[in-house]
Amino acid sequence: LKVLDLSHCCQLKCAPNFDWILQLEKLLLNGCSALNEIDASICRLTKLTILSMKDCTSLEQLPNHSGLRQDGKCSMSNMSKLEELNLQGCGWLQCLPQQPSSLKRLLLRGCKMLKVVHVFENLESIELVDMD
Repeated sequence: LKVLDLSHCCQLKCAPNFDWILQLEKLLLNGCSALNEIDASICRLTKLTILSMKDCTSLEQLPNHSGLRQDGKCSMSNMSKLEELNLQGCGWLQCLPQQPSSLKRLLLRGCKMLKVVHVFENLESIELVDMD
């Protein structure tokens, strides 16, 4: 499985464990308005190139632990092929974990609660940042 599209699953509150699809390249969770929890296994999707969670209006945070780093924090920097992260319209999202240097497009328009203090660290390949 290379693409998983769970977009507009309005009753989805928690994204599933992704350990069974580690070859995933594209994950779409757009419009999952009840989604408020992302399983930490998402950080193990090292082949992911596109992660889109546009309009997940109940999402407040991305996972902050996964066992991938010694300090126990989830590091999206392990997603070494990730090129696009779309979090537009995630109005309650407050912070982001460290992003991979491969990221080219970071879409944050409508993330009014997001603290952008360390969002841009290590973004060597960035081409587009879209935010309010």
